[in-house]
Amino acid sequence: MFNSANDAIYWIEHIKRKEKRTSLDRMSRLLNILGNPEKAYKTIHIAGTNGKGATAEFTSSILIKQGYNVGRFVSPYILRFNERIVVNKEEISDLELLNLTNFIYPIIEKYNNDYDDIVPFFEVVTLIGFLYFKLKNVDYAVIECGLGGKLDATNVIEPICSIIPSVGYDHMKVLGNTLEEIASHKLGIVKRNSILVTGVEKSLYKQFEEDCALKNTKCYFISKDDLNVKSSFNKTSFMLDNVFYETNLLGSFEALNASLAIKALSILTHPTYEEIEAALLNMFWPGRLELINNNPLTILDGGHNISAINEVVNSLKEIDANIKYNIIYTALSDKESDKVIDKLSEIANSFIITTIDDPRAKDPNILMDEVPIKKTLILDELEAYKYALSLNEPILVVGSLHFVSSLRKNIK
Repeated sequence: MFNSANDAIYWIEHIKRKEKRTSLDRMSRLLNILGNPEKAYKTIHIAGTNGKGATAEFTSSILIKQGYNVGRFVSPYILRFNERIVVNKEEISDLELLNLTNFIYPIIEKYNNDYDDIVPFFEVVTLIGFLYFKLKNVDYAVIECGLGGKLDATNVIEPICSIIPSVGYDHMKVLGNTLEEIASHKLGIVKRNSILVTGVEKSLYKQFEEDCALKNTKCYFISKDDLNVKSSFNKTSFMLDNVFYETNLLGSFEALNASLAIKALSILTHPTYEEIEAALLNMFWPGRLELINNNPLTILDGGHNISAINEVVNSLKEIDANIKYNIIYTALSDKESDKVIDKLSEIANSFIITTIDDPRAKDPNILMDEVPIKKTLILDELEAYKYALSLNEPILVVGSLHFVSSLRKNIK
């Protein structure tokens, strides 16, 4: 048993996976042992390559403004572990996390012994989240997938609605090399006789329509092209169903994420315009086109795959196409850094290549070779940031949520 939340988190984060998940049987058995806490509240399930976290936050924020008691489960976190499990925008406390971990630990150990198995990290976190939401008597839980959808640990729920913000190229070794293959994994969260709201590109509409038809599920499509988005460094505004909305979050992609939440809840809970407006204008999502300084202009974004980087670059161009950034960049070894760097070069004055303390980090010398313009190698991330500040020119920090989270802590 554990004496502190830090001890509990250390145990959770250092569980070694025994084998790749091939079914959800283990999660189902464990939930049965725990009394199926996930059935104590209504759930909204969110999967997608990018936009899951912000869409979950928009959805939960509107529900809270309606007066509901709302849980939110997201992955990964930006600043600290507790961000994964939230009720009414309040993170699970260290004491609550410690108590639930101590409660579940002997159950996990017994299961591992009985089945000669190892319950992996993400399944343990998911179980704690489901238990916590029951303990807090939530009305709704907004649940974000960790990876994929079909075999994600969260996919044991029976949601009243599913949301898929986007499908793009990421985790191809697990999900497949075509958009259609990746989409089939995301569509795994869609249940029979339910609702799906999605912002996927139009080339996937037929696949989504056919999947939903087989499940007798109503599918609603939203395209960013139809939202009449206008962006600045202060707000993002858009039109949905001929109604004007605005949010404090930057980037045209956030208009799509917000629209997905609004559409889903307009079907499920019918929020008023005032409730939606209040939720959107009070949104905060760290590490996603986050403006942390105006002098010099400094923006953080956790985008790491080419789909996310396309959105970042296009959004910054839409705000001001004349601004060029000194880009502090690093990447993990499984990412298409060459494509990312090519796209970032469209808005780059120079690159400052660095690295992170992670065994998955890509060799910074490889990244240097991939940069086609002016570049500097500074291995210490904080020193890289200080160097960028000394240039007194706009800065964009980008590469992965892990990297942005680490540097953000040092900056703040």
